Amino acid sequence: MKITKHFFNHFRKSINPPYNVNDLPVLLGLFIFLALVMLTAVLMGQPRDTQSLASVGIEDIGDEEFVSNEVLVRLKDKSTEKIKEGAKPENIGIESLEEINKELEVDEFEPVIPEGTEKKDKDEEVFDWYRVKLPEEKVTIKGEFNQETSKIASSNPKAKDLQKVIDTFKEDPNVEAVEPNFVVKILATPNDPYFPTSGAWGQSYLDLYGMHNIDVDLAWDQTTGSNTIIVADIDTGVDRNHPDIAANMWVNSGETPNNGVDDDGNGYIDDYNGWDWYNNDNDPMDDHGHGTHTVGTIAAVGNNSTGVVGVNWTSRIMALKFLGAGGSGYLSDGIAALQYAADNGAHVSSNSWGCSCNSFAMDDAIKYEHDRGMVVAVAAGNSNGDTLNHSPASSDHAIAVAATDNHDNKASFSNYGQKIDVAAPGVNILSLKASTSPMCTASRTVGTQYCRVSGTSMATPHVAGLAALLLANNPTLSNEEVRQIIRHGADDIGTTGKDIFYGYGRINAKGSMDLSLGSYLAPIISSPRTRGSISGSSVNIVGGVSGPDFTSYKVEAGKGRNPSSWTTLINSTTQVNSGTLVTFNSTTLTDGDYIFRVTATASDSKKYQFQVHDIEVDNNQSDTTPPLAPSSLKLKIISNSRVDLTWSASSDNVGVSGYRIYRNNVLRRIQSGRIYADTTIKTGIKYTYYVRAYDAEGNLSAKSNLVSVTINVGAPKKKLGDVNGDGSINIRDLSILLSRWKQTHATSDLNSDGKIDIRDLSILLSRWGR
Repeated sequence: MKITKHFFNHFRKSINPPYNVNDLPVLLGLFIFLALVMLTAVLMGQPRDTQSLASVGIEDIGDEEFVSNEVLVRLKDKSTEKIKEGAKPENIGIESLEEINKELEVDEFEPVIPEGTEKKDKDEEVFDWYRVKLPEEKVTIKGEFNQETSKIASSNPKAKDLQKVIDTFKEDPNVEAVEPNFVVKILATPNDPYFPTSGAWGQSYLDLYGMHNIDVDLAWDQTTGSNTIIVADIDTGVDRNHPDIAANMWVNSGETPNNGVDDDGNGYIDDYNGWDWYNNDNDPMDDHGHGTHTVGTIAAVGNNSTGVVGVNWTSRIMALKFLGAGGSGYLSDGIAALQYAADNGAHVSSNSWGCSCNSFAMDDAIKYEHDRGMVVAVAAGNSNGDTLNHSPASSDHAIAVAATDNHDNKASFSNYGQKIDVAAPGVNILSLKASTSPMCTASRTVGTQYCRVSGTSMATPHVAGLAALLLANNPTLSNEEVRQIIRHGADDIGTTGKDIFYGYGRINAKGSMDLSLGSYLAPIISSPRTRGSISGSSVNIVGGVSGPDFTSYKVEAGKGRNPSSWTTLINSTTQVNSGTLVTFNSTTLTDGDYIFRVTATASDSKKYQFQVHDIEVDNNQSDTTPPLAPSSLKLKIISNSRVDLTWSASSDNVGVSGYRIYRNNVLRRIQSGRIYADTTIKTGIKYTYYVRAYDAEGNLSAKSNLVSVTINVGAPKKKLGDVNGDGSINIRDLSILLSRWKQTHATSDLNSDGKIDIRDLSILLSRWGR
C-alpha cells in the first residue's frame, strides 16, 4: 500500500498544470500500472468469507459463535475520558455516540470492566472497551468475523442486522474498533484417568463409554454442574469417604452433628450426613456397594486426576439409605426416604431400585416429590418385561429409564414398554467401589476403588446426573420441562419416534443442554392416575398444558399397553393451564385397559406428551361366570393388617393373559399367580374383593363373584416365616419363598449342600427380611 500511495502522489503532482506533453507516455504507463495494482489489491483484499460463499456454500461458513444483540466497542483514548459514569445510553457524554444509541435503541452502553473496579493502570486498552446491548432477543450466530474488514460471514439472517450495528459504530470518529461479543467455551475434557482410556478389564471399548455415548463432554462446554443443585441418592447408602465423591457430599447445614438434638426440627436427630432407615440411625454409610456405584455416575468429582468422572462434577449428593447389606429393604422406608428428600432441599432423586409390583403408596410418594418440584429418575427394572409391572418406575411422575449397551442396543435384561421415557448406558458401567462392597466381586473390580456393574440401576444415574446438569445451567426449569428437554435432546435410536425399548431415545447430554435455556410446553394428566378405573357417560380427564408458544393440544385413548391405534377425544386450540382437558363418554370405548395421553403442539410444530397407563374402562358392572372366569375366591385373615386371597381358575383358560385383584372396586396390583397378600388394610373396615381375567389386548374376559370380609383388631398374627399363614413353619413356606426367589435368582440351594430343605428356608428368611 505504501508503493501505491507513492505512485499516486507522483501521479497527482504530474497532472498539475503546467505539465510537459513529453510526460504523457510516462503518465499513461503509470496510470495503467496503478490500475493493475489497485485491482490486485481489491481482489487480494476481498474478504475470505465472501469468497467462501460461492465455493463451499452458506452452511459451511465459519465455526465461530457470537451473540446477535451485543457488540464490543473500543473508544479512542481521549473519547474514553468523556464518558460519564452510570449514564444512560442516550446521555453518555459524546454527542455522536448518543445519536447512534438513540437510532439503534441501545439498551446498555457499559464498560466491559465494571465501574468501581480497581484500575491499577487506567491507560491500559482493556479499559477502553464497552459492551453495547441492543433490545433484540439474544440468539447465537454461527459464522466467521473478519477483523481486518469488520465483516461477518454467516447464513443466519440476524447476522445482517448485527453487521449494520458494527458498521454504524465503526463510522463514528470516536471509535477505534468494533467486534461481535463472541461466545467462548471451556475445553472441558477432564483429566480423570479412566475417562479417555479403554481396556481396563480387557474390553475393546472405552472404559467410560457411557459418558462418551451421551456426548457429555460436549455438554461440559456449557457447564460442569453446580454445588447448589442437590441430588438425593435413595439406595444402599454412600461411602462418603471415597476420594472421588467425598468433596461432593451434601451435609445438613441446619443440624449440629452428634449433639443428640433435632436442631432443624425435621424429625431426625443428628441427620448431618443424611439418614439410614434400614438401621434407623444417622449414618447412611454404604455396606453393599450399589449406592456408591450409582453416585459415581451422577457426580464423581471431575478433573481431579482421580478415577472416574460423573455426568456433572460438582452437584451435592444427599445420601439416603433404606436398603441393607443384602440389597433389599422395605417399601415403607423407601417412601420415608422420598419424603425426606423432598422436604430437605433435594432437586433431583435417583432411584435405582424397585420391585415387580405396583403400589399406590409408592405412587403417592413419587407424586409428593414431584409436587415439590423435584425431578424423579427411576430404573425401569431388569426383568426384560413390561415396566408397568415394576414400581416405582410405573408411577406417572417418574422418568422411567431403560438400559443400553456400548453399541446402543437394548440391554438384554432391561424392561420395556410404553412407560419408558428414555434409555441410557447400563451395561458394564465403571464407577465407584465402596470400601465395604459385596456387590463388587473380584471379577467386577477395576483397580482398587472402582468396579463395573450392569443394570437399569446403572442407567438411571446418567439421567439423574443430566437433570442436575440442566438445572445447574437453568435453575428456573420445572421438573416437567426437564423431562421434556431430556426427551427432545435424546438420540432417536431403534424405531423412528417413540418406541417401547428406548422411549424417546438414548439420552444425549449435549442435545439436552442445547435446549436448557429455553422454556417449553409441559403437559400433564393429574386424573385419572395410572391403574385407575373410569366408567359412565361423563368422564373428566384433568390436567394442564402449561408453557409458552402454545398452539393446540389433543387428548387420545389407546387400548392395551401398546396401542396400534388411537381414538381422539378432543383437539383444542384453547390452552388449559390447570383444569379439565376433556369431558367424554366412556361408554363409546369397549371395556378394557387403556392409555390416555395428552399431546401439546408448540408454534415451532414440536410436540410434547404425557400419558397415564392401565386405566380400566369398566361399563359392564355385572358379574360373569366360567369359562374364562376366576372362581372360588377365598380370603384368609393372617393378621390385623393382612389378608391373603386364593382362588382357582376355570379349566378353560385359553386366551387369559393375566389376572387383576380389586379391593372396593380399586385395582390393587397386577397378579399372575394364585396368592395375593393385602397388607395395606385397616382394622374394623369392611373390604370387598374380586378378581378379573384379561386377554393379551387388555380386554376383560371375566370377573369373579364378590367376596367381602371385615378385618378386626386382634386377628391372629402370623409368625415370622409362616408365609402361607397356616400357623406353622414348614416346607410349604419354603416352596412359596423359593418360587419368589427363582424369579430373580438362578439357584434355590442356598447353602450348596445339594438339597433344598428347611435350612434353605432359614437362609431365605434372613435374606428376605421378614
